[in-house]
Amino acid sequence: MILVNFGHPLSADAVAAVADLVGEPVEELRQRPLHMEAAVPFAEQVRTAVDDVQLDATSWQLGRIVVNLPGLAPAAALVLAELHGRIGGFPPVLRMRRDEPYSRYVVAELLDLQAARERSRPTRLGKDL
Repeated sequence: MILVNFGHPLSADAVAAVADLVGEPVEELRQRPLHMEAAVPFAEQVRTAVDDVQLDATSWQLGRIVVNLPGLAPAAALVLAELHGRIGGFPPVLRMRRDEPYSRYVVAELLDLQAARERSRPTRLGKDL
C-alpha cells in the first residue's frame, strides 16, 4: 500500500497503525505536507502538491492508496477532487485524533469515502435507503 500524507509528518507509530487498520504493510510513504499560501489560488497549489507525490497514472488508478488529508478544509476538499479525478473514485482517508494528555495526534480510523458515496447514491434518486 502507498500512504500519501498531505498533513503534518506521520510518526512511525502512526504508519504502523495504518498498516494494522488496512491489514497490509505500508510499502511506500509519500510525505508532501501542504502549507497553503493565502495569496495564491488554492487549486494551483493543490495540483502542484499532488503532482509532487510523483505517482504515475497506473499507480494512481491501480495502486492501493491511503491518504492523510491536510488540516485546512478548503485544501482537503481540493485534494479529494484532484485525487478523484486521478483515481476514478475516492481514496480511503485517515482520521487523526488528539491523544490526551500527550497532545500528539494518532490514527483514529480509516474513512471509506467511496463506500459513503455509494450508500448515499439512492438519496440522489429520491429513493429511501
